[in-house]
Amino acid sequence: MMYRDSTAYDFDLFAPKAKEVVEIPTHRKNAKPRSRAKTKGLLQSRLVIVAAVVAVLLLVVAQLHCQLQNSEVVCEIDRTKTEIRDLKSDNTRLQSELNGKVSFTNMEKAAKEMGMQKMTIAQTEYINLNTTDSVELADGDGGLLAAMQGLF
Repeated sequence: MMYRDSTAYDFDLFAPKAKEVVEIPTHRKNAKPRSRAKTKGLLQSRLVIVAAVVAVLLLVVAQLHCQLQNSEVVCEIDRTKTEIRDLKSDNTRLQSELNGKVSFTNMEKAAKEMGMQKMTIAQTEYINLNTTDSVELADGDGGLLAAMQGLF
């Protein structure tokens, strides 16, 4: 429609519209049953869909199982690290205890308890093994000294 001014157009907006008739299909009493091939194809497509859903569910379950195992391994690693840290602190404590037991003051104390004492000058004895400065030559051709005199 062609309008000359806008009022006619505006009235057209409020005019009742023609009703559209929509036909709803009803089931026919004389409908043909589906063919066996069509039914078989429909059944196969449904089976494929069910198999795909089962496969997806299996993958999800496998993923959850792997995550569970991974978290168990991480917990075991944490427990082992804690145990290593505790053992290192025990090692440090035992080393310091050992160093305290082996210290010189503890040795001196144990020696005094056994009746030992430090050596004094009066207890020192000297042994002199070299009484004279002399050389003894073996009998024979004179040895090395005679050979050297023969050279000069």
